[in-house]
Amino acid sequence: MRRTEKEEKEEMKISYKKISKKPQVFVRLFGIKVERFSRILRKVQLIWKQGTERNKKTV
Repeated sequence: MRRTEKEEKEEMKISYKKISKKPQVFVRLFGIKVERFSRILRKVQLIWKQGTERNKKTV
């Protein structure tokens, strides 16, 4: 049975939740450790949240 294009794309997706459970693969793909990426992600999320809240006030 042949898979649909959508099924093939779903199979190719990389989720943070899934890939972070395989630290060696994560480093090979992104060049940094999961822990470092997590720290960067938290900082970016905070900055993003502050920026979107500021934009809501000006609209």
